[in-house]
Amino acid sequence: MSRKSKIGSQIVVIVLLFISAFNVHLVSQAVLSNSFAVQTGGTIRYASPPVDTDLFFGVSSYPRTLSGSYSTAIIDDIIEEMDNYGLTIYRMSIYYTQSKTLRDSMVQYYLDHCNYDLIVCRHIYDPWAMPSQSYRDDSRDWLLDLFDTFNSYSDRLWGEPVNEWGSSSSHAQLLATWTQETVTAARTAGYTHRIVVNTGLTQGWNYLANINDPLDRLYVGYHFYFNSWSVSSAQNQMQTALNYGLNIINTEIGADYNEANAFDESEVEEVNTFMDWCAERDIGNTVWMRYGLQNLPTYEELELQFPSG
Repeated sequence: MSRKSKIGSQIVVIVLLFISAFNVHLVSQAVLSNSFAVQTGGTIRYASPPVDTDLFFGVSSYPRTLSGSYSTAIIDDIIEEMDNYGLTIYRMSIYYTQSKTLRDSMVQYYLDHCNYDLIVCRHIYDPWAMPSQSYRDDSRDWLLDLFDTFNSYSDRLWGEPVNEWGSSSSHAQLLATWTQETVTAARTAGYTHRIVVNTGLTQGWNYLANINDPLDRLYVGYHFYFNSWSVSSAQNQMQTALNYGLNIINTEIGADYNEANAFDESEVEEVNTFMDWCAERDIGNTVWMRYGLQNLPTYEELELQFPSG
């Protein structure tokens, strides 16, 4: 072979090697761009993003310790378990007396450290009566401020401005009226986030069905605990809501509202059965864990099983 031919062959080999290396680089970049980088203990771990789905299932809790300290370390633990179980959403309850500064810092930390959806709930427990007009006004303002502060996260930040309001038909009507006013205020202001409203001790699906959200991003639900509900009764409620054409996510479900010490195997099995039934109908659920992941060890011992998606 002539010297000129040898040089030509070497150039071809070099070009082929360059093309191969470039393709590997493109594949690597594609993999990384479809992963989410999280730094843990000085190392970077990549968690694949959840599949784009209308089915949301996860956990619900206060991001705080039993003693009352809100903690980003607890959020780290929650995200880790979401990775482990393949969950897609966390419902973060912040008590209504907590400051905007604390709320925003906890929300931002979560959003910065994972790519899962987040429901932020302004939490108050008063199911026997509707809160005062001033509290209802404050809850609407709280929601609008949350959306304004995190407007760039409208694809995965949800707002839940109420928790278990009311115990009568008149309360259900008032809740629906308030919800319509709140949805209208949010959409008029240009916010496109999902809004969640859970009912009190009365369901009132017929009233909630009359609410008009031009974006169809209003979700409703109920808090089912299977020490007081049968699976069939809960399913009947969900089917009624579906028949009204409502989007549904139940932001608290659990084995027993008396928390982990009261759980038994049959109640946890009812939770599993209910979640599977809901998953087949695109109904979302978040399992109540109380403080951080306080209830999870007992759930694991009694074989809680999240839907596979």
